[in-house]
Amino acid sequence: MIEHGYIDREDPDYIEKRNNRKLTADKIRQILSKVQNNPSDSAKRWVWELMQNAKDVPNKFGRVSIQIVLSENELHFKHNGDPFSLSNIFSLIQQVSSKDSVNTDEEVTGKFGTGFISTHLLSEKIDVSGVVYHKAIHRKFTTCLDRSGRTSEEMLPKIDAALEHIRNIQNDSNFPPIVNYESIREENSFDTTFTYFLTSEEKQKAAVVGLEDLVNTLPVTLVNISKIKSVEIINSIKGIKEVYQSEVLYDDGKVKNLKVTINNSFREKTERNFIIYSNNDVSLAVEVNNFENPILKEISVESPRLFRDFPLIGSNKYYHPYMLNGFKFNPTEDRDGIMIHALENFEAEDNRKIIESAFEATKEFTDWLIQNNVSNKYICAFSRLPDEKWTDFSKSWYLNLQTDYRGFLLNQPMIETDEGDIVLKEAFVPIYGSSKESRISFYKIVKPFLGSGKVPKENIVLNWIDYTGPKDEIESWNHNIRYDIERFLGELENLENIKNLREK
Repeated sequence: MIEHGYIDREDPDYIEKRNNRKLTADKIRQILSKVQNNPSDSAKRWVWELMQNAKDVPNKFGRVSIQIVLSENELHFKHNGDPFSLSNIFSLIQQVSSKDSVNTDEEVTGKFGTGFISTHLLSEKIDVSGVVYHKAIHRKFTTCLDRSGRTSEEMLPKIDAALEHIRNIQNDSNFPPIVNYESIREENSFDTTFTYFLTSEEKQKAAVVGLEDLVNTLPVTLVNISKIKSVEIINSIKGIKEVYQSEVLYDDGKVKNLKVTINNSFREKTERNFIIYSNNDVSLAVEVNNFENPILKEISVESPRLFRDFPLIGSNKYYHPYMLNGFKFNPTEDRDGIMIHALENFEAEDNRKIIESAFEATKEFTDWLIQNNVSNKYICAFSRLPDEKWTDFSKSWYLNLQTDYRGFLLNQPMIETDEGDIVLKEAFVPIYGSSKESRISFYKIVKPFLGSGKVPKENIVLNWIDYTGPKDEIESWNHNIRYDIERFLGELENLENIKNLREK
């Protein structure tokens, strides 16, 4: 193909090689444009792409530790996972996932695939340094992932240069050998480093947004990921250091109690407590105040509700009573949800089976929570349709799941009244008007009429209204669960006189 400096551009090997490089450059350019066009979600996503790649790297210490260091002009993402293979480095440069196409390894979430490109939101150029193990020798290496340029043609020579650099991996000058590496490495040696150069205000903002969002999402993620031991964040701009760690306090094979501790250099450490329920396909998590007298906590409207180990950013409107982690979910390419609508797509079919399994697990978990006397049981009733682009087929499929779950709930002692808990179908959820004031006023009027043992406590009645709605989905309860003013006036009329009202 190349002889004495001459390139035969009609040679089949040359054409194939150039086309492969062009495909790589085109893919990177296309995804980069998509990432840059959606900066708000991408700013929250980049850190998860790096964390999931770190989580997938085993090490001799059993669990991986991560360190993120932010300065004014740079961000360093480090971890103490095992050395790279040469295949890993080539996958990074060419942006090809090194996991198999059907992801048969359930221990692997992602491995330098297209998701990693979203981290270029922070920097067109990324310096990657670490240790590579090749032909029984450990070596230090550094490579640059340069994605700058307006076109694929501008990117091609940079990809070629990076590949040519790594091909010389056995050059001791460029890739110094490390003698006895495995015996000298320590758990606090963060040998793998991804360095991002924050060359603009937008890039700096994206780095800050990604790290600030962790306080909401990282504790829940550590609930799902036992392989991550700790995440340390050093924000040199604000002079803040935070360390997140998780600890299992109880595990009976089905239910786990897990505590996430957050140590912050500016304030006292905080602890967040989670109860997790698992079957073979999914795990469900709910946050509680403590494990002695657990009060269920609501999920923030901004928080992702779906996880494939890590949060699927953008899934905050995939409504479910609990945070849902599908071990084998097939996420969308943007990792903002899961594929469920295609009738004959095998990935969508697999996802639907997982969701069906999740609903069975949800019934079991809800029953367990009720049996263990949790408070705020209205959270278990949150079962509205997710905000999706439904097809007739997928909507009918999900409505069947919703109806079945709501039928299950009707027979559970879920309503906390002033006189104790009662079965949902024997209770009334008073509702009138749209404002908090009008609803509470109506509640106070009908409570003595219906009986204090038939309506939710006043401090949770507004939650019950929200969690049994919206109005256009009430029919799937197959029960007159709400008590409105028309019903009230009708029953008043049937009493006919003041004497009967007094007796009522």
